[in-house]
Amino acid sequence: HRSRCNSRSIWISEAMEDGSRKPSEVVLERGVVTGEAEKPGPESRQLVGLPDLSLWERCFEVFATLTTGVIFIAKLLNPLSLFIASCALLWIAWGVFQLFRHGGRILSSWGVRVDQPNLKHSFILPSLFSLVALGAICIGTAVQNRSIYFDNWHLWLIFALYPFYGVLQHVMLQSFLMRHLSWLVTGKDDYSVLQAFLKERNLRNFLATLGCVLVSATAFAMVHWPDIWLMAGTGMMGVPWAVEYLLHRNVLPLGLYHGFVGTLFYFWFMGRDPLRGMF
Repeated sequence: HRSRCNSRSIWISEAMEDGSRKPSEVVLERGVVTGEAEKPGPESRQLVGLPDLSLWERCFEVFATLTTGVIFIAKLLNPLSLFIASCALLWIAWGVFQLFRHGGRILSSWGVRVDQPNLKHSFILPSLFSLVALGAICIGTAVQNRSIYFDNWHLWLIFALYPFYGVLQHVMLQSFLMRHLSWLVTGKDDYSVLQAFLKERNLRNFLATLGCVLVSATAFAMVHWPDIWLMAGTGMMGVPWAVEYLLHRNVLPLGLYHGFVGTLFYFWFMGRDPLRGMF
C-alpha cells in the first residue's frame, strides 16, 4: 500500500497476529510511504549531526595528546604551574579553532554534554566507584595514622579547581585519544567499540574494547609517573572511567569525580599538599 503525506514520518497502528495492535513508525521519502523504520533511542537522537572530522584533525589531537603526556612525564616544563598554564592555553586555542570550524556540535564530540538522560546515566558508574574509592582512602588514611581534616584552605582551593583540570585531562585522554582509537574500528564517533561488542559479541569487538580501555587506563597511570601510589590509584580509576566513556561519551562526571577524589587522595591518604612546589 502506498500513500502520500506532507510530514516526514507518521505513526500507524499495525495489526498483530493475535488481533491486538501496536504503534509503528513508517518513514516517508518525498511524501511516499516506503517502509517501517526503527525508532532511535534517546542516546542516538542526542548525537545526530556530529561534525565529520578530517583525518588531519584526528591525527593532530592524538599527536598533541601524546606530546603533552611526554612533556609532563619528562618534566620538560617546570614548575608545574608553567606546564598547566601552557597546556591550558594550547588546548583552549585548539578548542576555539574547532568551535569556529564546526560550531557547538564539536562539544558533543568531545563529550562535554549536559543533555538528558545521558548526563544522569553517565554519573551512575563514576558515583559508585567514587564512593568505594572514598571508603578506601579513609581506611588507608587511618591505617597510616594520618588525619582526615577539612581545616586547610589549600584543600578547599584544590577541591574547587581540580575538577576543571580533571575535565580537561579526560577530554584529552578519552575524547582526543581513546575516541579516535575506537573510531579506527567502528568508523563512527557516536558508536564505540564497547557498544559494538554489546551488540555483536565477537573476539574482534572484545579485543578492540579491551585495547581501548587498557590504552586509556595505562596513559592515565603513566602521567602520574613516578609516584607508585598515584599510578596505582589512577590506573584503577582509569578502567571504569574508560568503560563509562565508551558507554555514554560524557567526560563531565569523569573530570568532576577525578578532581574530588584526587584532592582527598592527595591531602588525606598521601599527606601531601599539591600546591606546595607548584609555583
